[in-house]
Amino acid sequence: MAKIGRNEPCPCGSEKKYKKCCLGGEPATKVDYQRLNRTWHELMNNLMEFVVRELGSTGFELARGDFFADSGWEPSAANADELGGVMFWPWFFFNWYLEPEDLEKGDTAGDLPAETPPAQLYLERNWRGMNKLHRELCTAALHTPYSFREVVRVQAGSGLLCRDLFTGVEEWISEHQATYYAEPGEILYNKLIRTRGHSMIVGYAPIRIPQGQKPRIVRLRSDIRGHFSVIDEEALTELGETIRTFFLLLYSLLRQTPILTNNDGEDLSLRTMYFQIDSPQEAFDALHSLCCEQSRQELLSQAQVDNTGRLGKVRIPWSREKGGENPLDEVDLLGEIHIEGTSLTADVDSQPRELKLRREIETRLGNGARYQGTNVASQEDLRLQARESSSPDSTEDTESDSMDSPDVLEAAAEKIRAHWQDWIDTPLPALGGITPREAVRDSDGRESVEALLREGETISPGNGLHEAQTEGVQRARRELGLDGMGASE
Repeated sequence: MAKIGRNEPCPCGSEKKYKKCCLGGEPATKVDYQRLNRTWHELMNNLMEFVVRELGSTGFELARGDFFADSGWEPSAANADELGGVMFWPWFFFNWYLEPEDLEKGDTAGDLPAETPPAQLYLERNWRGMNKLHRELCTAALHTPYSFREVVRVQAGSGLLCRDLFTGVEEWISEHQATYYAEPGEILYNKLIRTRGHSMIVGYAPIRIPQGQKPRIVRLRSDIRGHFSVIDEEALTELGETIRTFFLLLYSLLRQTPILTNNDGEDLSLRTMYFQIDSPQEAFDALHSLCCEQSRQELLSQAQVDNTGRLGKVRIPWSREKGGENPLDEVDLLGEIHIEGTSLTADVDSQPRELKLRREIETRLGNGARYQGTNVASQEDLRLQARESSSPDSTEDTESDSMDSPDVLEAAAEKIRAHWQDWIDTPLPALGGITPREAVRDSDGRESVEALLREGETISPGNGLHEAQTEGVQRARRELGLDGMGASE
């Protein structure tokens, strides 16, 4: 694809040099951000109509295949929708094109020439009918790559000061909406255009990347430096496919919902089975041997009996012995059985354990136990419960919580401080398997370690322990010689 030289006449028709016009050198503000933004959306709508009419579904399918191809990741429908309007379409219109070898093997999109983005074909066919600002925006967007940018400062309702993590260039970005949720230290993956004194975000990833992922980006930058003497936007354009693939792998990692499992590796779901039984004593006699850690007599010693001495209520832990030289020293708790009158409930944490325990109960009790049903809490239910229980508005009674004890709090605080002291000399996957002390010997390593420390400062280990966390991070920063690189920098 032919590129416009910085000193060549700007194709928008202004008769100025490209670097002084649509490339972003002109400081004029005749057209404010709101008008630029509105005109940009008009242009995107026009391009969508053009692509549907001229390229058809074939062009879209080819571009979509190229967008995800090298990542080896197939997004869910929800992920594809999330990446669609805000990231894929600007990339499709302005960054995607067919290679000559694509045409040779029969991959065509209408009559789109090789090495020609759809927006360039649109410009060529509609130049005379387009107004000047549409031409400026379309031309500017054809020559900017996606990149990772770290938020340095936010001015609400106005814009962001961002630093490109590859080129090192700091740039003020005219942006209104993002200023109400973006925070300093967060990393954005986006595409900019520069025109009429404004730099604007015109394509962006729908996630904000935390500081803990910055070392991955720094390592990629280090790899790029091994092939390019200078990393500038021309280099980023050439590396567009590599950087996009890297982002998609990072996106899939950040969007991946962790699967909770029990100690057998089974998907976690809390399940309560309900049975009607004929006799609590008969049920206890048949089931007490499912507990390997307490004898029959020990279980009965904690049971409730009525005035006549008949068993009324008892709990039976369902457990198994762990392997080892002395397996009786430790057991795995698999579930719990509760007998009360003619009702029996059994709690387990996975479907396989539910099926196994139900089979045990029905085999041992026969017609003396009649299954009524199972209540299941999904993984999403468990996460919701965890969020609610950790909320400061939670109404649960915490007076009996041992963490309220000053002695326990101090012991926990000391463990946190010790963790950060040990962390300094712990090999970390995020640093490529070396320790923070080793990593800070070069500038890339220092930047990566500082990112991890900044993220550490944002993590709350629990009520009453934030001060210990902050203190531990600051001690580590001082020992590593990074005390001048705090989160406020």
